[in-house]
Amino acid sequence: INGFKVVHTFDLSQTDGDPLPDYYGAEELSGDVKDYQLFLEALQKSSPVPIRFEDVKGEAKGFYNLTKNYIGIQKGMSELQTIKTALHEMTHAKLHSFEAMKQRTDTEGKPDMFRRETEAESSAYIICKHYGLDTSDYSFAYIASWSKTQDTRELERSLSIIQKTASGYIGEIDKNIELLREEKKELEADLNEKEQKSVLKDSEEAAGLPGEEEQPDERLENGGMRL
Repeated sequence: INGFKVVHTFDLSQTDGDPLPDYYGAEELSGDVKDYQLFLEALQKSSPVPIRFEDVKGEAKGFYNLTKNYIGIQKGMSELQTIKTALHEMTHAKLHSFEAMKQRTDTEGKPDMFRRETEAESSAYIICKHYGLDTSDYSFAYIASWSKTQDTRELERSLSIIQKTASGYIGEIDKNIELLREEKKELEADLNEKEQKSVLKDSEEAAGLPGEEEQPDERLENGGMRL
């Protein structure tokens, strides 16, 4: 027998307890990142398109320009927000360019705007987490706001793509960090060598000794040798 019965419900204002999280109001991240410049350079080398810093119009913290094929990042943000935003837009550049969208298979499905944003932010969160950067306060709210219209099947389709993208970028970033560190070591070694030569030259000049370019020629003008 089908029918209806009276049930009691409560409005949120009538309940007690800790405040519920606001999933749809992501706050900007704050905080520094260890070896920030090195990490940022590694991201720039790993990015499939150039990364530029500029004044971004509106409330967006960054964007991927599909037609001009570059990433724009808002200037003046915290180090953590800058890194997270760069990774978010790098994921868009890898997964959602015109060419990448053509290659998405039927089984993966062509992602709409909600799914694209979920893929980008989820990948950025995983990569940041790998490097010990906690972006959960921002990423969870962001993902929740964009994924609320997706069904379970759509999210499942994205999971393998998110995992593959994050893993690929982590490997690329690790490689570029090591390359940049090696370049830095070589540069420091070269500078140290030049500094040592400069100090030696100054010491020789102070002692009145001839430098390398001032050594007397042992040959006579007529080709003979001094005895």
